[in-house]
Amino acid sequence: LNIVDGGEEERIGARAMLHKPDKDGKMLATFQKGSNEKEKRFDFAHECGHLINEDSAPVTRPQGHNKAESEKLADYVGAALLLPLDQVYNFLKQNHYQSCSRRKKRTLVKELCRRYGVDELIAVRRINEVYILKKDVIK
Repeated sequence: LNIVDGGEEERIGARAMLHKPDKDGKMLATFQKGSNEKEKRFDFAHECGHLINEDSAPVTRPQGHNKAESEKLADYVGAALLLPLDQVYNFLKQNHYQSCSRRKKRTLVKELCRRYGVDELIAVRRINEVYILKKDVIK
């Protein structure tokens, strides 16, 4: 994808920003100062999602709700890059996620977070996506 981590910037008003390509075609993803590693990891994957979706640069990763459709799609692609469909589904199936207790589900979500370097919100959203894609119903 020819995208590199450009570090943190104080002056961006969003969580992350994907800059226009430089003379060599390389794109720089910069992050809001103070972002933690899990946020940066997801935001980088989100910015890769913009490239995969062929969104034009520059683009930013906004904070909050009411995101544009292109932002929602980049979130989806970012999560898919970080939490592969079959690996996550097999983990959930092997651990009986659908039928286990709420306490066990929280433990499994935390394990996915640890394995894939994402925060709990991203893991829970991906679990829901995985079951939709695999045509299972979450109980």
